[in-house]
Amino acid sequence: MRKFLEKDNIVTGIIIGLVTTSLLYFLMGVIIDMMEVIPVWLKNPRTPFLIALIPNLFLFRYFMVNKRQDKIGRGLLLTIFLVVFSVFLFIK
Repeated sequence: MRKFLEKDNIVTGIIIGLVTTSLLYFLMGVIIDMMEVIPVWLKNPRTPFLIALIPNLFLFRYFMVNKRQDKIGRGLLLTIFLVVFSVFLFIK
C-alpha cells in the first residue's frame, strides 16, 4: 500500500478520489437511513454526493502542498470535477 501511494501517477489520484468518494457516499446513505428526521437541506438528492467530495479537497491539498506529488493531486482534481459535473448533469 505504501508503494502505491509513493508513485506520483494520475491513475493513483483517480483511484484514491473514487474510493474515498464512494465510501463516504455509502456512509452518508447509511447515516441518512438511520436518522428519524431528515433535515430539509439533506433531502436534496445532490447533497450526499457533494458532501462526500469534501475529504477529496483535503486530500488534494495534502498531496499538492505537503507531499509535492502533483500528478496524484491532478487525478484527485479530475475526479472532483467529473463527479460534480455528473451530479449536476444527471441528478435532479
